[in-house]
Amino acid sequence: MYNRLGVEGAKLIGKLSQLTILNISNNQIGDLGAQSISELKLLKELFADNNQIGNTGVSFISQLKQLLKLSLMGNYFDNEGVYSISKMDQLTELDIGTNKIDEKGAQYIGEMKQLRKLFISGTQIGSEGAKAISGLPNLTNLNIGYSQIGIEGAKYVCGMHQLTQLGIGNSRIGVETAKLIGQLKHLTFLVIEGNNIGDEGAKYISEAKLKKLVISNGRIGGEGAQYIAKLHQLTNLDISCNNVDTAGARSISKLPNLTILDISVNKIGSGGARLIKGMTQLTKVIQ
Repeated sequence: MYNRLGVEGAKLIGKLSQLTILNISNNQIGDLGAQSISELKLLKELFADNNQIGNTGVSFISQLKQLLKLSLMGNYFDNEGVYSISKMDQLTELDIGTNKIDEKGAQYIGEMKQLRKLFISGTQIGSEGAKAISGLPNLTNLNIGYSQIGIEGAKYVCGMHQLTQLGIGNSRIGVETAKLIGQLKHLTFLVIEGNNIGDEGAKYISEAKLKKLVISNGRIGGEGAQYIAKLHQLTNLDISCNNVDTAGARSISKLPNLTILDISVNKIGSGGARLIKGMTQLTKVIQ
């Protein structure tokens, strides 16, 4: 990673025929480099994020028939590249976030019924794209944040009752969607930052069985923190960039299993800081 390997470096890597796992992210390999990597026929896991790979490069990578995990976040391909990926019926984990993908690309992904993990954040799939993805029966880990899905798209996502991990940040969802998320009984990890769900939304979220929660920038105040504190099984909490006051910090300080906490950019004051300091089980805190 971060070695500026370029096309020539990728050619050298492509000769290591015994490789089964490769992380070549952030190396500017482009389509020609992707062609060299496609010679590694034993690869089971490939991470090639931020590499200027376009549709042609993705078509080469799609020839890797042993590949189970593929990450191509932040490249240059669009729906055409997604179509090539959709033919990789052996894939179980896929990250294609931050590419030029819209509703049509999501429809291609919706045909990959074997997927268990999908990151498609930072795209333009919209509500209809969310609808297409919601039909994936084996998906348990989904990050669909920053993809313009809105309330209607979020409703489709909340119909995926098998989800254990969900990223739905900055999706312009409302309190009613938070209510639906709270009903996802298998959900243990939720990222819902930037959605302005407020204290009422926090009330509904607290009905889930979460162990990890990112709810930053959500207009959460002291009352919302009180609801979050009902999630006694929480081990990780990011409640930064909200309006949590000293009373809210007091509620948070009662979470018995919390080990990682980000409560920065709030209004907890020195009194709240002292309460957080008293959480001796914390291994990491940002305040």
